Amino acid sequence: MQKIRPIIKDTPHPQADSSHFPSHSSHQQSLTPNEYDMMTDEVDYNLVVFSDAIPSRSELPAQNLADPSPSAQNLANPSPSAQNLSNPSPPTHLQPRSSTNSSLRVQTDVELINQRRAEKQAMSAKLNALTSMLFGACEVCWVGGGIIRTPHAQKILKCEGETRTYISNLKEWIDLKKLLKPPQRYAYCHSCGLPMNEFRPPNHRISSSENSRSPCEYDDFVCQIVWAIRQKPEWWHKATTRFTDLNFYADKAAYARWLLDIPHADAFNNSIYLILWFYDQQQELNRTHTQ
Repeated sequence: MQKIRPIIKDTPHPQADSSHFPSHSSHQQSLTPNEYDMMTDEVDYNLVVFSDAIPSRSELPAQNLADPSPSAQNLANPSPSAQNLSNPSPPTHLQPRSSTNSSLRVQTDVELINQRRAEKQAMSAKLNALTSMLFGACEVCWVGGGIIRTPHAQKILKCEGETRTYISNLKEWIDLKKLLKPPQRYAYCHSCGLPMNEFRPPNHRISSSENSRSPCEYDDFVCQIVWAIRQKPEWWHKATTRFTDLNFYADKAAYARWLLDIPHADAFNNSIYLILWFYDQQQELNRTHTQ
């Protein structure tokens, strides 16, 4: 096949002045046809030799795709130090709490709440037993002599164990009653001071409130018991020993504040715990006398 020879021609730049640039023929001598053929043959030979030295795709060694090179492994699984540099951890005080510690705290809180609720249910059951025992009876006679006595005339003056004048005793317990106003409205009966809602004693048939005109079956129940305990030196000493935050020398105002105080959110106020403690003491005395 006849080779096509290129036409070599000196062409000046269309915008350049030929006087400033030497002509192509002055630097490069024109090749004869035979010389040009020899040059192209040599180039073709070099290309063939170079192509034979390059291995084909089939001759290349097979790569193990399941075993990447170390560099590929480093890119896929960077070292912890590299990860820390790319994703630095926040300061310790800004890091989230450990899930284990949080779970333990939540579990402890739940156990404490359940324990307190169980204790309150037990106290409520004991309170139901006490109010059932004293339903229609004189609370002051029960505190003074441990006997169950029906209501009688001139209460407190002629109660069991009372020796002081009626006017003096009446004024003292009424002064205390005026101070015993639970701040938790509707949580305690306004007339008797017993718990309401789910802890209302069975014999407390009505929900007495401050604006209610209906009589309460346990009128002044809590107030008269806690007042009578305060009047008995022996029981008062035992009470202040049992309840260490109750001052033996507390006046009526300080005593009332303590009675209305609530130890924790899942508790009754202290007046309920005081009369239930006294109930346990009386039960123990009765068991001792019957043995």
